[in-house]
Amino acid sequence: MKNFIKNSLLVLISNIGSKIISFLTLGVLSRFLNTESFGNFSAIQNSANSGNMIGSLGIPVVLQIKTANIEEANKEEVNAIISNSIITYLLANGAVCLILLLFPYIFTQYLLNSNLDSSYNFHLVLLILLMAVNQIPLYVLIGFGEFKEYALRNVAFNLITLII
Repeated sequence: MKNFIKNSLLVLISNIGSKIISFLTLGVLSRFLNTESFGNFSAIQNSANSGNMIGSLGIPVVLQIKTANIEEANKEEVNAIISNSIITYLLANGAVCLILLLFPYIFTQYLLNSNLDSSYNFHLVLLILLMAVNQIPLYVLIGFGEFKEYALRNVAFNLITLII
């Protein structure tokens, strides 16, 4: 029970810390960017989150469950499921990114109703790929019960995003 409370607190603190960093980032950016630029930033950030969710296909949950049950299951089967899940997850996110790169007008003109240049799509694609590469280890770490590493990676990713 003591371990459960400690691990829950670690995850809670890292999630709150990540949200605080995101909140502070928005405050700082809103002071330095004009209204249109801040709106474009918000649109890209929200679109990247949506693109990453679409590209996930629910695979992170499978990763988390399979890594949590690794001791009880056939190791070869679990390894195959985990590696196939990771490859599928990256390919699905890559497909979302490829669609955005091949058809940039879909995002800018139809979804945002704006005439943004295509450089915004490159930022969006980069953000989606960075999110995908960050989220896979997070779900595996949770499955393995490595809550301290999860907490550190979660906060570090938000700090890196703030710097970029």
